[in-house]
Amino acid sequence: MKTIRIYRINTNRLETSDEYNKHFSNMPKYRQEKIERIRYDSGKRLSLGAGILLERALDDAGVNGDDRSVILEKNGKPQLE
Repeated sequence: MKTIRIYRINTNRLETSDEYNKHFSNMPKYRQEKIERIRYDSGKRLSLGAGILLERALDDAGVNGDDRSVILEKNGKPQLE
């Protein structure tokens, strides 16, 4: 039987610059670039939150190091290589 995990995050905690910068600096370059292209701060926080959740899910699944090599599909969605 497969284990289903649900991840959630309250992006309001990313409203402080210290918290935002701490997590932003830990994001892969492709995610940082995506966040920087977003116009509004609320959208930036949502994208950063999605990145945090993705990193946490990959950690939980045991995917790390070279296995985290990401390619972007033509629509800009990340996919593990």
